[in-house]
Amino acid sequence: MLFNIMIWAGDCSDGTPGYALWHIFPCCGVAYPATILVEEGFKRFGDVIHSQEIYVNDAMLGRLYDKHNIRPHVICQRQGEAVFIPAGGAHQVCHRLYLQVS
Repeated sequence: MLFNIMIWAGDCSDGTPGYALWHIFPCCGVAYPATILVEEGFKRFGDVIHSQEIYVNDAMLGRLYDKHNIRPHVICQRQGEAVFIPAGGAHQVCHRLYLQVS
């Protein structure tokens, strides 16, 4: 098991506190996010999940659910909070400090 503690977060561009948005996939479905990425045309040397260069967006998450009935656990982590990641679980995180939220 891994864990991540958010020690500091700046404010978003609209003045609200920054946060991290986590998607943690169930261990039983770990192969499926990588499958979806390959189906989407992402080809890389090594592991497409752990390369940390590709983010599975909402549309891709929808296709993952439609094709494989897999949904990640979604966690909004704020400053001072911890997130626990199960051993072997695929996960991604997006820091909402830098993104435009519409």
